[in-house]
Amino acid sequence: MNSSFYVRLSSGLLVIHGCIELLSLSMLFLPPEFVPVSMSEDSVFWAVIGGMYGVSRIVSAYAITRKMKNGIIFGIILSAVTVAGAPNIQPYGIMDLALSAVVLWGLVTILFGSQRIEPVD
Repeated sequence: MNSSFYVRLSSGLLVIHGCIELLSLSMLFLPPEFVPVSMSEDSVFWAVIGGMYGVSRIVSAYAITRKMKNGIIFGIILSAVTVAGAPNIQPYGIMDLALSAVVLWGLVTILFGSQRIEPVD
């Protein structure tokens, strides 16, 4: 597979994940009984964090589709942080972990391709 497949895969998943995270802003406007119990105490905090992550993912996806390496690095950082922290946010982190792991794999493949590790003498 060529790198254009990985660009489409990674940027598409980043946009989907970003849009899902932007939905967290709805916690600011929903009645309290619709906010998940685990997030009800800090719903404003989680809504703002989700919105920031959502916008960041969409910006990264835009930069990746424009073939900008800073978008790839930004996406790798976002995905690595999410993969590291997602298991601590139950049960919502499971979806984050799955999407971010695929994006991380795709972005690292774009960056390094099929390069081999050279043996050290």
